[in-house]
Amino acid sequence: MKFSRRLRATIAVLSAAVGATAAVLPDDWIEQRFAVTPDGGNGMAEFLWTAAPLALAAILALSLLRERRRAAPLSPRAFVWGARTPPADPQV
Repeated sequence: MKFSRRLRATIAVLSAAVGATAAVLPDDWIEQRFAVTPDGGNGMAEFLWTAAPLALAAILALSLLRERRRAAPLSPRAFVWGARTPPADPQV
């Protein structure tokens, strides 16, 4: 199933916000808030709450960027920066 670009961008922004929020919370916020230790107190659950949304945001952002670059028309500027090889000159 292919999702629309707008939906993927929205999910990327929201997951980046969740990851950034989790990154600024204390290291033991799950233990403090819910009074449980799902990871035995080593902090792996909090790390996953930070890393997983940030990884999802990065993957979605890179897929959107790749799709945008593939859909972009060829422009003279693209040839200057070496993004694509210029077409062969038919007059030569």
